[in-house]
Amino acid sequence: MKILSISNLNIWPFGKGKGIPSVIESQRGLANLGHEVYFLCPRKSKEDPLSEECDGIHVIRFPMPFNINSHDVYNQPLDSLFNKIKVSAIFNLEWFFYQTLMPIVALRTAARIKPDIIYAHSASSAFAAFCVSRLRKIKYILRVYGIRYWEWISLKGRIKSFRDYLAFKLPAASYIVTNDGTNADAILKNIGIPENKIHCWRNGVDELIRTPVDNAKQKIADWLKIDPNAKIIISTSRLIPTYGIDKLVELLPQILNNNPETICLIAGAGPDKEKIEKIINKNNIGDKVRLLGVVERQRIVELLNAADIYIFLARHHNCTNTMWEAMCTGKCIVTMRNKNIEQALTDKENAILLDNNDPQQMLSILDDLLANDAKRTGLGHKARERANEILQSWPERVKIENDLLEGIVNA
Repeated sequence: MKILSISNLNIWPFGKGKGIPSVIESQRGLANLGHEVYFLCPRKSKEDPLSEECDGIHVIRFPMPFNINSHDVYNQPLDSLFNKIKVSAIFNLEWFFYQTLMPIVALRTAARIKPDIIYAHSASSAFAAFCVSRLRKIKYILRVYGIRYWEWISLKGRIKSFRDYLAFKLPAASYIVTNDGTNADAILKNIGIPENKIHCWRNGVDELIRTPVDNAKQKIADWLKIDPNAKIIISTSRLIPTYGIDKLVELLPQILNNNPETICLIAGAGPDKEKIEKIINKNNIGDKVRLLGVVERQRIVELLNAADIYIFLARHHNCTNTMWEAMCTGKCIVTMRNKNIEQALTDKENAILLDNNDPQQMLSILDDLLANDAKRTGLGHKARERANEILQSWPERVKIENDLLEGIVNA
C-alpha cells in the first residue's frame, strides 16, 4: 500500500529527535509494516533538505513564500497586544500560503507516486487531502491530534475555530482522534460526523521509555553539573498558559526553602518562557530551577528516570504523551483531577490528583512527598503497573491503525 501523508508539520516538529513523537511514530510504524510512506510537508527551515529518507519514510518538502520556523513562533511570548497580533498574523499568513500551495503540490506528488490512500495530519491539511481524494478518486483519512474543546464551547471559540469546523465538513473516510483528554471525539460527534467513522485512540509509547536507565540521576547530574543526591521535580510539557508551569514555579521558592536539597528541571519551550524566567530571577532561584528547552528524546528518557516527582498542572487536559511517559518510567505523579485523567489514574493509589490550583494544598502535598521516599516510590510503582495495563507500544498502536487503513483501501 502506498500512503501519501500531507502535513503542515515537519516529521519532527521541533527538530530531528525532538518534541512530540506522535507524527513520526505512526508513519514509521506503517513503513515498518511494509508500506510505502510518503510524507509531504512545507520546508520549515533552510537546513531541511527538500527530500530525504527518514526511518523508512520518504520525506518530501516544498518551499513556501512565507517561510517561518514554527518552533520560534510557538515560543513567542503573548504578554502584549502587539505580540498577540504579530503571532496571529504569522500563523494566518502561513495558513493562507499552505492552503494555496499544498493542494497543487499534493496533486503533483499524487500523480507521480499514485498513492492508495491519503493521510491528512490535522485540520489544516483537510482541504488539500480532500482535493487529491476527489480528483484522484482515492479515499483519505484525517488525523486529529486534539481539539481545544474549552474554546469550542464558547461563541468566541467557535468563531476562532471556524476554519477547523469547515475542514471537518469535508467528508473523509475516517477520523483518527488522539485520546488525550481534549474530547475531540465528542466535538466531532456534535458537529454531525458519524460515530462509526471516529476512532479515538491513545497514542502509543516508545519502548525506549519503558526500559530503565542505569545511573540516570548520575548522568543528569554530570550533564547539568548538579548534586547527584538532590531530589528532582520534573516537568516535560510545553510552556503554555493552560499547562500551569507558571503555577509550579511561583510555588518553588517555598518548596526549595522547605526542601533545600531539591532541584526542579523543566524540559520544554513555549510562550510562557519569559514569564517563568522573570519569576525565577525575581526569587533568585536560578541555581535550583533549570529551563532546559526542547531536548532530544534520549535525554527525556534519562530525565524521567532520574526524577523523583513528575508534575503537570494542565487546566483542561493532561492525558498527554508526557503523562504516559511519566507513568511508564514509574514516576510519582502530581496532576490535576478531571474525568479523563481518572480513566487512567486513581488519586492516592497511583498518583496524586489535585482538585484545584490552591497553592497551600500543593505546597503541603509536595513537602510531604519530598520527605517520604516510600510514599513516592509506592505511587511510582503503581503508576508503572497502570501504564502496563492501559498503554500500548507504538507497534501495537500502529497495527490497529494499519488495519483501519487497509480496510478502507480494500473496501
